[in-house]
Amino acid sequence: MKIRLIAAVLLTLNILSFSLADQNKIINPYPRAIVSENQVWQCDFETADQLFKSLHDCSVKLADSMMIIDSVGNDPYLHKSGMKIQGPAIVKVKMKSTVGGSGQIFYTTNKTPGWSEVQSSRFNLSNESGQFMQYSIKLETTDVITALRLDPMTTVGTAYIDNIEIYQIIMSPLEIIQAGYNEQNIEYTIKNHAKDRYIISNDDISEYSIEPGKTLILTETVKAEHINQYRNIAISIKGLTQKLTRPIFLWKPEMIKKDKVINKTNYTAIFDKNVNCLQILINSKPVAIISCTNIFNIIDNVIFHDDAIEVKTNGKDCQLFVHTQGEFQAGLLAGLEYLSKGEISSDTLDDRTASHLRYEPESYKITMPLMICQTDLVSMALSWDNPNCQVSYAVPDFYNGRENQQRMALLNNWNNARILIANPQTPIEDFIIATAKLPTLPDSPRNWQQQIDLCLAAFNGPIKDDGGWRHCAGDHWPVQPYADHASTLWRLTGKIPAEIEKTIVPGGGHINNDSIYFVTNRAKQWLTMKKNAVQNIIISQQQPDGSFRYNGKYRQGHFEDTASGLCALNARSLLDFAYYTGDTQAQAAGLKALQYIRRFQVPRGAQVWEVPLHTPDIMASAHAVHAYTRGYELTGDDELLKQARRWAITGLPFVYMWGDKPVSCYSTIAVYGATNWVAPNWIGLPVQWCGTVFADALLLLSQYDKSYDWRKLALGITIAAEQMQYPDGAHIGCLPDSFELQTQSRRPWDINPTALIILRLKLSDKPAGLIVSIDPDSGKRIIAPYKADFVNGQILFPEAPDGIEFQAILNGTDIIPVKISS
Repeated sequence: MKIRLIAAVLLTLNILSFSLADQNKIINPYPRAIVSENQVWQCDFETADQLFKSLHDCSVKLADSMMIIDSVGNDPYLHKSGMKIQGPAIVKVKMKSTVGGSGQIFYTTNKTPGWSEVQSSRFNLSNESGQFMQYSIKLETTDVITALRLDPMTTVGTAYIDNIEIYQIIMSPLEIIQAGYNEQNIEYTIKNHAKDRYIISNDDISEYSIEPGKTLILTETVKAEHINQYRNIAISIKGLTQKLTRPIFLWKPEMIKKDKVINKTNYTAIFDKNVNCLQILINSKPVAIISCTNIFNIIDNVIFHDDAIEVKTNGKDCQLFVHTQGEFQAGLLAGLEYLSKGEISSDTLDDRTASHLRYEPESYKITMPLMICQTDLVSMALSWDNPNCQVSYAVPDFYNGRENQQRMALLNNWNNARILIANPQTPIEDFIIATAKLPTLPDSPRNWQQQIDLCLAAFNGPIKDDGGWRHCAGDHWPVQPYADHASTLWRLTGKIPAEIEKTIVPGGGHINNDSIYFVTNRAKQWLTMKKNAVQNIIISQQQPDGSFRYNGKYRQGHFEDTASGLCALNARSLLDFAYYTGDTQAQAAGLKALQYIRRFQVPRGAQVWEVPLHTPDIMASAHAVHAYTRGYELTGDDELLKQARRWAITGLPFVYMWGDKPVSCYSTIAVYGATNWVAPNWIGLPVQWCGTVFADALLLLSQYDKSYDWRKLALGITIAAEQMQYPDGAHIGCLPDSFELQTQSRRPWDINPTALIILRLKLSDKPAGLIVSIDPDSGKRIIAPYKADFVNGQILFPEAPDGIEFQAILNGTDIIPVKISS
């Protein structure tokens, strides 16, 4: 090996994927090793003074030398202060609980005395055996730890803690922070974190000195026996028994042995049985390599299609690796990553806590079995069969230090896998739709009348108060005479709520329902309100190129000041108004926005009231589907319908297509990130109200696109939401803001059920909100609470009940009184 020393200002290495001068961007999947653990604190709960102090949603008692915690809510926590422990540390908790899910430990330090998500670590609970389990939770700090806060669970239940021990951990003084290679050399970058000088040696017995705080690069010549397989480095540290180790995968296309070659059209597959890898070429250029740790005859499972290659494998008790070559264009790890050109995985743009490292996620966070990498040379997708599989996803390949190489891998618990390889122009949506097989629908938890009764219990109970209703249960939320609530109650009961006698406040739910304006002689008020919103708010904000821009707090980190969700939300409002009224200015502005939105790949930026503009978001998919479908209804342009379908496909990776829990399939992830970049982190934590907005858009699309069962998907999302509703208790009938899959528990806030009623009405082909009817002969357009028929110059409402009176709006201007009589 050869060496190079790096002083305080580090050199930039061309062969490595990240500049060493910007080490905060280096993602190290092989972190610094622990040399030893020294116990420095213990609670064995022999006496009452060792108990933690209850702070919220729980009670604590001492019994049988155990601390017993009874949780009475969804956010129990307790704490212990008076510590003085030098970090980093490991907290070991011997515990059993009546529920599964997750726990969390927070800590304060001498420098940061407040509780915060950044200073915390989560751990997964097990309650399957009923036996005590020991959980080890690492606290990543170099400061002095002064207090602990334990969140033992996230639901009602009981935890029994036998003991808690804290160990100060001693880290290896040296760390291989990065590895990379070019055609000739492998380079390992080693950092000395200690205050002492160390001597290291490699397998050729050479010795090298590394000074305190400095970085050393070891350069090793690539040998033929290292090619197209993993090379493991082992470096000895003088005075320490533990070695520095780091594997690296070396791919040199020209070194592949051609044991078997298959050609078809522009594709070539070459199998090297010596190292058990398959190399893929497109137009004679190497674009990818597939390798496996166990021997299997992969070449016999290669299927050539007209425009793609399919590789089917089986690999029990082995690992599968897929490496793509070229400049990264787009990628997906369903449930966690949705990337566009030039982006990197496990970045901090959506999450600034330790959980931003998503390269080997917990399996329950994956919504469907799919990883995708698209480069300027190839598009590839990897899918598998087992929900418990441990996957790995690295863009770029920071495991092996390659800038123009990406890695997808299955590390364990898989039996069958499928790899699709296509030309680089193949949209990633093609891979998504090919993998997104809709699961069996869950059983509806209630029949229709029971569902109505449950929702009415919410309207008349936890969200009701004098003068109207709340958006969510609880005094935190203001009471208003909301249009969505009043309209929904009118649809269910046929009665106009007394709460809106004096005034109506628009909104209140997550799917708009404005029928109440038309049955209370306020159609003109509705028209004026909508027109003012379009004219004074939306059109005035639209840029000459058709876009909408955002420069608020959540703009930080995003590569531009706009996003698909931001633009689609405004396009939706413009085109809805145009569809209702025939307004040509709103239609022109909306279509201009749709033209601009076509430049986006990733659904993101639809919830900038609390989530970064950059963050992938199912609401962006929903708004785009709705807007493009409205554009198609207004123009008949098939290209707009095609775009609506494309955006519907972008929403599929947010929907759970598998799961082994009673409530799991058709649950929806809202965003691939965290509120305020910190907490809550919504990955793996369904937010079903966002799913209901997506489902509503899918029902609109399903009227025109039959290429996928959008209606079944919308129904599945609706059933999952109904499963999550509170069946009883103080918040009966409400939809929880989020639902924890692991514990099957509901988490506040608790939302009014208007969206669920509207979806059920639409799924039953019953009137729900306002309905637009257009005379095919005259082009007359009428909006009313019921569908209209145009017969011999007359406007009829055959579905309206006898005796009802309401208003309608003709051609966006004329208010027409209607009274139905037999």
